[in-house]
Amino acid sequence: MTQVGIYACLFAPIQLLIGMQASMIARDHKEMVLSVVTGCGAFMAMFATPIFGALSDRTYSKYGRRAPWVLGGVLFGIFAMMGLTLSWSAWALAGSWVLVQGALNASFIAINAIPNDSVRVEYRGEMGGWLGAGQNLGALLGVGLATLCTSLVDGYQGIVVAYVILAMLLTVCVTPYLLKSNDRFLGARRDPITVTQFFRRFWIPPHKYPDFIWTWLSRLFMFTAFMTIALYLLYYLEDVLHYPNPATGVLILSTIYAVLTMITSFIIGFVADYFMKYRRLVFISSIIMGIGSLILAFLQTWTWTILASVFIGIGHGIFIAVSFAITTRVLPPTDDSGRDLGVFNMSATFPQVLSPIFGVPVIVLIASYSMGYTVLFGAMTVMFLIGGLMIYKVKSVE
Repeated sequence: MTQVGIYACLFAPIQLLIGMQASMIARDHKEMVLSVVTGCGAFMAMFATPIFGALSDRTYSKYGRRAPWVLGGVLFGIFAMMGLTLSWSAWALAGSWVLVQGALNASFIAINAIPNDSVRVEYRGEMGGWLGAGQNLGALLGVGLATLCTSLVDGYQGIVVAYVILAMLLTVCVTPYLLKSNDRFLGARRDPITVTQFFRRFWIPPHKYPDFIWTWLSRLFMFTAFMTIALYLLYYLEDVLHYPNPATGVLILSTIYAVLTMITSFIIGFVADYFMKYRRLVFISSIIMGIGSLILAFLQTWTWTILASVFIGIGHGIFIAVSFAITTRVLPPTDDSGRDLGVFNMSATFPQVLSPIFGVPVIVLIASYSMGYTVLFGAMTVMFLIGGLMIYKVKSVE
């Protein structure tokens, strides 16, 4: 449930609300504003996850080591989301989004470290399916609520209402975990360390853990391609397909994608644990998502876009189900699972920095929107395939 709330509050702004705010702030430069805002937020998320993950590893309280960070991140995240409702300039919007990303990623990495603390290795494909389903349900719910609010309430007030509703949803989703949590630190209290030692521990030597590095790079390429498509989907519908109501179009496509992702991740999570063919499934997922990206690049009609969302949904469902299982197998053998997962999660947050770097020059500098998105999404097809091939460099996982 906590995953649902966090992803709703992270994904709805990225895919819909910030794009709408960028259009209101600077209509003629909306791509640049969107890219700056999301890039700044992603930069914060990239560093927040390993730092807060490491802090949760070393937290000793009567409420456990993860729960305090989940609660603190959610409370500060709600406060920062209210700042988004008051952001009338690009820099104010960027500042508020940076705070939201930092806070909610503190909660995100704490909640994601719990399965690694308590779930046996042979069941982590199944757990990956559950986590993937929760994340996609959250993304779908967030986009759906945001679309409903902006459709029923005109103008900027609709965006404000959307953020308030998302904050309420987050509160509802996190409350059961906080009330029922049996999170306790059962190990021995660890020796204090200096600030320098704390940050030095984030370095994971590539020569000692090559499988960790190759898995990280594979995820980096896959998530960069996926996040680029998600980030610019609203403007793709508006400027290329000229869809009458782009926000509704995003909701339709997100629903198709999310439902297929949830179904696929559940099925593949169980299948992967039985057959243990994780690398092959990652490569298959990269091909399927690459086909979806290729459709968006060259077959620019609404019907083909729906089919593209089908391919991307199925491919992403396969990927997230097996990705968690692979990740927990290649992590260094330490007690710092929060830190290690935080470092690993940088492969999913750094793409939010890279996506604007790829997207803005291509879309803005190429005169035709249609050709710009052809080049951009065509390049993302290549990114998917490279990410899928890289996983074969991982030797400790089949």
